[in-house]
Amino acid sequence: MPRPSTRSTLSRRSVMAFAKVPWILAAFWLHLLPYEPAFGTLVSITDPAFIQDCVDQHNKFRGEVVPPAKDMFAMTWDEALAKSAKAWSKMCLFKHNPNLQKKGTVHPTFFPIGENIYISTGNFNAKNAIKRWYAEVADYDYSTNSCKPKRACGHYTQVVWAKSYKVGCAVSDCPKGIKSSGFKGPGLVFVCNYAPAGNYIGALPYSSGTSCETCADNCRDKLCSKLNITLFSYAISCVEAFTFEKAD
Repeated sequence: MPRPSTRSTLSRRSVMAFAKVPWILAAFWLHLLPYEPAFGTLVSITDPAFIQDCVDQHNKFRGEVVPPAKDMFAMTWDEALAKSAKAWSKMCLFKHNPNLQKKGTVHPTFFPIGENIYISTGNFNAKNAIKRWYAEVADYDYSTNSCKPKRACGHYTQVVWAKSYKVGCAVSDCPKGIKSSGFKGPGLVFVCNYAPAGNYIGALPYSSGTSCETCADNCRDKLCSKLNITLFSYAISCVEAFTFEKAD
């Protein structure tokens, strides 16, 4: 996977910083707006509407990739991933969960685990947060499997990573602030964990072709059903993207 950078959907923005870590590419968004949510009122990981929003928004974007994907699996909710995302979001820490790289500590079946993180001081909406990750499609070139110079696209590629078919998300509010975020004051942390993990260096997020070409008998809305899938193991490292955005 190429070195990432970022693109904001807001009219004014600042740029980002980068760091490399082995295995997982996970992504941060820091969205600074007046903080409005009442603490303790954010949705739980068992809320049906929240779960549906997270799954539907991911699948919506996965079905819209250009060029079309012949092997894109539909995502479904994973309770264990959601619990891990919740536990980490409650830390109110602007860093990745180190246990993602420790076998058996985050999920009983999958290893390693992918992660996207969105940090905000504004109103929270799961669909909007996922949409911001996907918006990096504007900075990704499938033909070269690369990001535009000084732009990030790792959030996008994890959202549309074909072999990542499980997702679990959670949001926590942080009335005392978010450590290592670079700003003071209350905010919230939204985390999505993915399995199997995506964003491996040198690998495309999906194979282009006719939608569902590899799963013609198990296709719905341009996505393959998770029935008989072979999981692949990769022994390569990835790039971690730290994205900082500030709205004036």
